[in-house]
Amino acid sequence: IASLLAWGMPSSVISCCFQFHYFCIKNVCLAPLVLSFLVLLLIWDFLTAVFSCLFVVFDVLSELGFLHFARCYYVAMLIVSKCQDYLESLVISKNIWRCNTSSGYVACEIGRAS
Repeated sequence: IASLLAWGMPSSVISCCFQFHYFCIKNVCLAPLVLSFLVLLLIWDFLTAVFSCLFVVFDVLSELGFLHFARCYYVAMLIVSKCQDYLESLVISKNIWRCNTSSGYVACEIGRAS
């Protein structure tokens, strides 16, 4: 406690911290839950850095050709997606929607554009 007083922390803050089993950091009382959260945040940052490095290694291996099948599958799915978008826009542009509201409810039917 004497070192904390020498550090410039008010005695009321110190007694508050030790009374409730809190941790004192830079004149701030931190609850154990907050401290646990900070530790988990540090662990999360560490794991994020590790997985980022693994992703870079994975990317380098794919560039070397070890994941050729995955790359081909991705390109094929991209082509299928583009073709599907084109066909949908083609179908929509060739059809018109006619809606009849005279009967009290909306009845829509699709007809061919001329």
